[in-house]
Amino acid sequence: MNSLVYGLITGGGLILFSLLLYIMDAPYKSPLGYLGIVIMIGGMIWGTIQHRNVNLNGYISYGQAFISCFLIAIIATALSSLYTYLFYTFFDPQALASIIDKAVEEAEMKMESQGLSGEQMDAALGMTKKFLSPAAMSLMGLVMNSIFGAIISLIAAAFIKKEENVFKS
Repeated sequence: MNSLVYGLITGGGLILFSLLLYIMDAPYKSPLGYLGIVIMIGGMIWGTIQHRNVNLNGYISYGQAFISCFLIAIIATALSSLYTYLFYTFFDPQALASIIDKAVEEAEMKMESQGLSGEQMDAALGMTKKFLSPAAMSLMGLVMNSIFGAIISLIAAAFIKKEENVFKS
């Protein structure tokens, strides 16, 4: 239950942050985007420490801390991915078109510098465009953020764990 609550809070924070970037018209690949990572990590750690202190009498094993962090990450990622899909499909498809144009432009420049032929570039750009649909972006975000969440959970759990001393009198 704790992971659900903090996962929803973290996911909501990620959505609000994304909307803030949209309202500010932050450029594609803005360094501000990295603050989303801080929100995710902060939510995972905060939720797990709260779980340890409120629900587990101040003690938590490494495994419990990992599971708590990871579940928070999965729930936040799922909510954020759903938002991404809905936003780019229904709310502002034109924003996605702008992102696709910039990504294709970057890919073209990179392929030209590598000396690819026109046919090879067309084939590669066709594949690039397939991966830039709202569904594909949401799915890739879900997978990549889940992997990121697992790695951060492994690291954070080492710092959050607090084993009870069973030999204490």
